[in-house]
Amino acid sequence: MTDESLSYEIYGLVGLIRINRPEKLGAFTLPMIDKWASALTTAKEDDAVRAVVLTGTGRGFCTGVDLDEIDAAGASPIAGKRLLTEHVEGLQPQRGRRKFFPVPAPAPEIAGRGVEASA
Repeated sequence: MTDESLSYEIYGLVGLIRINRPEKLGAFTLPMIDKWASALTTAKEDDAVRAVVLTGTGRGFCTGVDLDEIDAAGASPIAGKRLLTEHVEGLQPQRGRRKFFPVPAPAPEIAGRGVEASA
């Protein structure tokens, strides 16, 4: 799965989600939040993926949600928060055999359990 703003690729046992909006310091749009949730679901359902790394391009990793997009939707502050909450709920780990626990790690290290390096 890939587009201009967010991509998901698999490298061996590792799923890599990359935020690609350096001009906005990695600020998320609502469609990006949905794509992030989809990427996590894809990784969760793939038995070969043992870890997921979230990274970004440019000088900023992620400054949060692109508030200009919320404003452009014409939502009041309360409605904007509600809209954002609905999208973020898709990121919650689903119950099942595997759970994802975020572990911050500076690039290019890989955070995960059960990942072995091979020579």
